Amino acid sequence: MTDYDRRDVIRAGGGLVFAGVIAGCADDDPDEDETDDPIGDDPNGPETNGQEPDEGNGEANENDGNGETDGDESNGETDDSDEQETDETEPADGSEEIEDHLADAPNYDGEISEMTGEDVVRIDVGDPTGETEYVFEPPAVRIDEGTRVVWEWTDTDPHSVTHVDGDFESETETESEFEHTFETTGTYLYYCRAHRDLDQLGAIEVV
Repeated sequence: MTDYDRRDVIRAGGGLVFAGVIAGCADDDPDEDETDDPIGDDPNGPETNGQEPDEGNGEANENDGNGETDGDESNGETDDSDEQETDETEPADGSEEIEDHLADAPNYDGEISEMTGEDVVRIDVGDPTGETEYVFEPPAVRIDEGTRVVWEWTDTDPHSVTHVDGDFESETETESEFEHTFETTGTYLYYCRAHRDLDQLGAIEVV
């Protein structure tokens, strides 16, 4: 074989090798040139090894996660201590007029003795303790219109039953008795002339 022939064979062989390389490149899967992406376009997202993503176990993680809130409104309770109103103290019974009149009477405790329904009411006059504490007992009574009130002396000292406006008045005397029938509703304040300075005072409310 001549040198010319060898060169032709070499060229022909080189051409076949080159064609084979080109053909091999054409057969390669174009997807293999892409970088594997563990996430990629997988519609199911990243692998979770069979476990669902942690979504907080379905519980809201607000204010300790148990639906409880801190502060003054926890447990649905509200602090209403500032809303409490102080009740005004009012006299247990009786009008201000009676309260003012009997304020210094030694046996008056702010109560009016309820004697409605009685035809006759009796009130003691004098010093029941023997300690020079002159009183009308009870000091304040509530009666019906038309009731007869009888005052009875309980000691040997002189006393009177004197209405402040003169509607009724007894003599100042000892071991006596005095009565008056109340025909008109209203408040009647009275005293003992002999012991007014010792606050021997009384009141009657007619209803």
